Amino acid sequence: MDLQAITSGQELTLETVDADMELAQDTRPRAYLGASSIGKACVRDLFYGFRWYSNVTFPASTIRKFEDGFASEDIMAARLKRVVDLETHDPVSGKQFGFSAIDGHFKGHCDGLLPHGTLESTKPAVWEHKCSGEKVFQKLHKLKVEHGEKNAMREWNPVYAAQADIYMLHFNMEAHYLTVNSAGSRDHISIRTDFDAERSNFYMNRAERIIASDKPPPRIGRDKTDFRCRFCDHVGVCWDGEPGQVNCRTCRHSYAAADAAWVCQKHTKVLDRSAQEDGCQDHEGISDV
Repeated sequence: MDLQAITSGQELTLETVDADMELAQDTRPRAYLGASSIGKACVRDLFYGFRWYSNVTFPASTIRKFEDGFASEDIMAARLKRVVDLETHDPVSGKQFGFSAIDGHFKGHCDGLLPHGTLESTKPAVWEHKCSGEKVFQKLHKLKVEHGEKNAMREWNPVYAAQADIYMLHFNMEAHYLTVNSAGSRDHISIRTDFDAERSNFYMNRAERIIASDKPPPRIGRDKTDFRCRFCDHVGVCWDGEPGQVNCRTCRHSYAAADAAWVCQKHTKVLDRSAQEDGCQDHEGISDV
């Protein structure tokens, strides 16, 4: 595709950069339910994502935010390693620390581990890093004062808090250490959160239900104008009757099986990633969508 053909030409170079970023993005969905999203308010949203109902793409502005976040993580890791023992990769495999649960259908990868804690506490901790806009960054400062450090993250971002709960459970850590940078990594703040087994088990049970479900859970909103639904990736499928993507995940004949596998009951076969994406002529949509 001619990138310049889809720009206005007012700032041709930068518009072409944005167009290239959008065209180059990887739109393939994750093969698993991720710990980074398990704390979302709507369980139906999580079901649709796990079942590959919608083709989710991002505008260049959002992709730039993602890139800023990745760069911020590297910057913060380098800063921390100067003063504490931070491990960002498994010394044996050389890969990012990760876990796999529920027959391999629920996974997560943390930013790092602090086996000896930080200068504030020697409790071993999971390390996660985020990068935020100035308004959200200042809100965290305020919540840390108002609710105390141990409760601030749950008040600030429930999705991040759920991710922390799951990571502490699976990496067998007593605490979670969150660092947050403002855009450009010019300022930073940290939040420590203690392990809560009840919360961790709540989100594990949620993940199990989603993976085992053969139909969408109830909607969270009363209609598509609900603020929790308006900007959802799956609003068309959920409220407007759109059929969603045609693949094996959206077919009523498939189910999540052991060893991270997907099985087609109609054709009695295990489906690899390619087969799941392709689907077949016998596709039948899941009922009660």
